[in-house]
Amino acid sequence: MGFLLLVVDGVIIPVIGVPGVVEEFAGFFRRIFSWNQFRRFKQYLSGLITDRRPTVRGIASRMVEPVDQSSLNRFLTTYE
Repeated sequence: MGFLLLVVDGVIIPVIGVPGVVEEFAGFFRRIFSWNQFRRFKQYLSGLITDRRPTVRGIASRMVEPVDQSSLNRFLTTYE
């Protein structure tokens, strides 16, 4: 799982791990996702929580371990 960079008053702070609220509640959805989809789900939720104006591009670019924007887009737009 990649980590996010949080920007607070212009200072970039790494978010070490997934926010607790995401870890706590994401598990309810674990059965409906593959392993990779679940990872993207948690990355996306973490990005929504840690950014004032979240975009898929912004979330992907703030990952400490790089994630391609197309991976998040595919997760959000593909329904199986």
